[in-house]
Order: sequence, then C-alpha cells, then structure tokens
Amino acid sequence: MANFPTKATGLSRGESPSKYGEEEEDISIRSETEGGYEFRRPRFTRKPRTVYTTGFIGLNQSDYLALKSFYDTHKTTMAFNWTNQLTSVVHQVYFNKPIKWDYTGVATNRIWSCTIEMKEI
Repeated sequence: MANFPTKATGLSRGESPSKYGEEEEDISIRSETEGGYEFRRPRFTRKPRTVYTTGFIGLNQSDYLALKSFYDTHKTTMAFNWTNQLTSVVHQVYFNKPIKWDYTGVATNRIWSCTIEMKEI
C-alpha cells in the first residue's frame, strides 16, 4: 500500500496545522413517524470511521505536481497509508472528496494551497 507524500519523502513543506480537522461518522439509524417523532438506534456493525481534513499552504509547483500525481493515481477509490502528524499514528484511508486546490501565486511564482479530506477504511 502506498504512503501519502510528506516532507520526509520529498515535499518541501509539511502539512499545515491550520487545515487539520477530525469528524466522526454518525452511526445512528433514524426513522420518522407520521406524527413527526424521530426514533434513533445505534448501528452496531462497526466502530464509527473518522474523516480527517488536512492540507498544505504555500506549495511550490513541483510539490503541487507530486500531490496531483498521487491523487490521480489513487482518486477516491484506492486506499493508502497516511500518518497523522499530531499523533504519529498511521491510518489506512482513501480520499473522501477530490482535492480542493487554490492558486495563490503571482506571475511566474506559482504557489498552491490545498485542502484534503480523507476517510478511514
């Protein structure tokens, strides 16, 4: 299984702490009644998965191309290993959504920022 690109594996920058976020999946099953009441029960099939948000600020053109190539290889269907920079725990994840790229460069100084959303397997 491939590893997500990091500063240790060739990127010029690490993930930005300001882009980091975690959200747990809702595991409840809901059903509404005609009277407007809602019944809920937990789904016991598995532990709730976590959606991680991370990203980079100020990537140069070569880092942009490296991350874009990694995404083009994996899309939202193939799993990979991602190391959580806060806890140093390795998670098996896949891209939950396409990477959101923002161009912040000027003229020939190409600078990119991105937001990446990944979901645990």
